[in-house]
Amino acid sequence: MDHGDEKPDERTWEIGVIEVATGAHRTVIRQGFQIGHVQHSPKSDAIFYVWETGGYAPQRSWLVQRDGTGNRPMYAPVDRKAWLTPQKEWLTHEAWVAGTGDMTMVNDKVGVMVVKEDSSARLVREGRYWHVAARPDGKWLAIDDNEGGSGWPETSTGNVRLLATGYRDKVGGACASCRLTAWGNTSSSTRGGRGDGVD
Repeated sequence: MDHGDEKPDERTWEIGVIEVATGAHRTVIRQGFQIGHVQHSPKSDAIFYVWETGGYAPQRSWLVQRDGTGNRPMYAPVDRKAWLTPQKEWLTHEAWVAGTGDMTMVNDKVGVMVVKEDSSARLVREGRYWHVAARPDGKWLAIDDNEGGSGWPETSTGNVRLLATGYRDKVGGACASCRLTAWGNTSSSTRGGRGDGVD
């Protein structure tokens, strides 16, 4: 993509691609806002990124092709009746699903969603969740919530297997994490400098 005489500055953020074999760098896109959460699709040439504001943004989630073309909002219902909340949703903690090319997203104060590259979306589980990660086939998710619980919902039904409760730190602002391992779901938080896991 040709950026002409456009010069980066403190207000201009860039996504670039580095060719591992040669070390060559190429600009994909520049934007006049802070870019975050950059992730390359495991199934296509799409690159996902967000307009990072630390909260609600006029349009948070974006998709651009690796060659710099096709930049567009991702998951951007323009019909207010299609919104799940009265405000435009704040989607965060996005992650590609390795085997499907879908994305998991946490819709703040609403629940966990699965979003396709064409921007169609489905609410999998309602609730106030914090993080989400998918099994490679997308059939199961690992989630944790703002109260310190973790679970393993099935994406086809939303039914959840509760794994733990009350593990989130009450002070100190430590972040919980949740991930899928080869053996199942592991959730952890940091307490007193160590990780406490639940397998």
